[in-house]
Amino acid sequence: MTQSELAAWVRKKFKLRAKPARNTISDIMKNAESIMSASYGDDCQRKPTQVSSPQLEKRLAAWIMDMERRNICLSRELVTMKARELQAHLCDAWDLNFSDGWLTAFMRRHKLRHRVLHGEAASVDPEVVRKDLQEIQQVCATLRLQRAPFAPRKCAE
Repeated sequence: MTQSELAAWVRKKFKLRAKPARNTISDIMKNAESIMSASYGDDCQRKPTQVSSPQLEKRLAAWIMDMERRNICLSRELVTMKARELQAHLCDAWDLNFSDGWLTAFMRRHKLRHRVLHGEAASVDPEVVRKDLQEIQQVCATLRLQRAPFAPRKCAE
């Protein structure tokens, strides 16, 4: 595919008014590896973010990372409650109201995501599952040895 064909495809795919210039396509293709990297755009902020309480944010982010390492699912409400608790201990930023917008911006700044575990995944310890799965496999192996070969049976209708 030529660069002009690629530009036409991009225009159609992303519903652009005009197709991108050929030098734009060329620059993107030349820098594709760095663009696709996880750190792309980290240093592109126009101005540095001013946070009210850097110490609070640092401790809260560390607490969240610790909880994630332990596979503990945190709700947004729980994170906000922990932020209030830390603020009371630090007493350095009394003007924070910990709104939903503040929490969203905090999570974006620290590259955190809210992951929801559904159903049984939210309540099961992975180590217990691993042990129980081994026990089940042992029982199944024992039953296979004791069972007679499969013989088809007629079903009564």
